Amino acid sequence: MRTIGLFALSTFLFSAAVTAVVPDYIPGGDNYPNKVEIKNETKTGFTIEYKRYYKVLTNNVANRTYCLVGWGEGTPVGCNSETTLSTPVKRLSFDADSISVGPFIELLGLQNKIATAVHEQNITSPCIIEGSKNDDNQSPDVYFSNRQEKFHVAFSGNSDTLGPLQKAFWLVYLGAFFDMESEAFAAYSQIEVNYNCHKEKLGKTSTPKGISWTSFDPVAKIYTINGDQYYDQLSQDAGGKLVLNNRLQDHTFKTDMRDLDLLSKALNLGEYIIDISDPNVTYQTWYTNGHEFFNPDSNDAYPVIKAIVNKQVYTMNGLLNSFGASDWVQRSSARPDLALMDLIKLLYSSAEVPDKKIFPFWISQFENVLDNRRIIQAESYGNCSSMMTTASAQAICYLSDGGSIHQPDLTSGGKAGISVGVILFIILTACVGTWLFRRHRRNQRHNFYRMNDLQ
Repeated sequence: MRTIGLFALSTFLFSAAVTAVVPDYIPGGDNYPNKVEIKNETKTGFTIEYKRYYKVLTNNVANRTYCLVGWGEGTPVGCNSETTLSTPVKRLSFDADSISVGPFIELLGLQNKIATAVHEQNITSPCIIEGSKNDDNQSPDVYFSNRQEKFHVAFSGNSDTLGPLQKAFWLVYLGAFFDMESEAFAAYSQIEVNYNCHKEKLGKTSTPKGISWTSFDPVAKIYTINGDQYYDQLSQDAGGKLVLNNRLQDHTFKTDMRDLDLLSKALNLGEYIIDISDPNVTYQTWYTNGHEFFNPDSNDAYPVIKAIVNKQVYTMNGLLNSFGASDWVQRSSARPDLALMDLIKLLYSSAEVPDKKIFPFWISQFENVLDNRRIIQAESYGNCSSMMTTASAQAICYLSDGGSIHQPDLTSGGKAGISVGVILFIILTACVGTWLFRRHRRNQRHNFYRMNDLQ
């Protein structure tokens, strides 16, 4: 039994400096010898196209395009000056509507580049909080935000229209602003390897367990059964299945008799209910607004919801900061490997996890969550100077395969259209160091690898 993945390699890469090595500009030459070129946005939600001295980065989820210009060059022909930025970015900031970019920032070791102090009550990461405490008075070069203004960039790595691994791949999107696509791809590859290892380790189940992902808005009095790609794929990969009453119908339900009847019938199709409401929504609020439809002691006129009767109703808000902000909301997009293991452990209690002390990670029984919630502690969060090492250890995976190391197949699939000169870059860096690599890479040929299908 051996470790799967690139743990030692990620330890080397991310315990060292994270500053990208920017080569000297070659007029008329190829200034991006190591590309992570993304051409198929349907697999990633964004594309990267390389020009001589700039990159065209398109966020297809938000329908926005940015020109990332290097070497102090001006705005290229065909690029909008309002959406043109100089790279590598030296300072960043993010608005409250883009708070999920934080865990991506810390995985790349960029938290010390945050230019403005964050509101601690809104942030669950001690690394982001500490990294934002600087007094150099430099203004941000870029704001990750939904506002369509100059220097503001949309980050959509938390969109539920993306699958779990697609979300994590937005590490590369973030890395592009810092000329760190190669490092970002290496980080993503470790997450992908561990994710697929745990998925493969579980294997196919003959009778997948039905899961309903719900949320409740107590102001609007509306329940939602979430049926987006993220919940569908995560459920499948954990040996479950997403249950919906009808995929073509609206999945929002008011608290009137007609809608609650439809809701209860939909929830009764599965064995588990996982709620992702705001942490302020208690089980009592969620339960009582379902009236007699959620009450297992009501008369026979209403169907009994199995998950409620069997106490299989859970919440993803089991881990919070001291102000009550949910870590699931912020970190799950960047860490699909943790989300997968959490769900596998819920559905199959005998499943192995790397560290029993940290799992369940986010999941908690909804009815008792107020008694069982855990508060994030800085001392146990991980080494902020090397969060990728911590991430690798948290999700490390083992496969019994006759003693051979099980490695990901980088040649299969490849529908994301990725042409990557990064693998050789990483190996050379690990072996001979940055100095020798910089001398060598101008003479190297571009190697192209096809990575596993994104999910």
